[in-house]
Amino acid sequence: MTGAYLSDADLTGADLGGAILTAADLRGADLIGAVLYWADLTGADLLRAKGADLTEEQWAVVERRPDGTPGTREGGRPRPRRTP
Repeated sequence: MTGAYLSDADLTGADLGGAILTAADLRGADLIGAVLYWADLTGADLLRAKGADLTEEQWAVVERRPDGTPGTREGGRPRPRRTP
């Protein structure tokens, strides 16, 4: 799925590079046009894909990946960006 373009794909229960997505993760999410990379499927990425409106301080908290690797602000790989 690396670099895959997703439209109305059903990802419920899919295992993408170890990130388990549940119905709750994608409920109401608009992933049309979103580019997702398996290494970047973290809580922060899903929040961004859903269009979450968080402050910079809140993003700094959620960008650290659950496996302990650094988020973008800490020298990690950049998150995928939602295309218009």
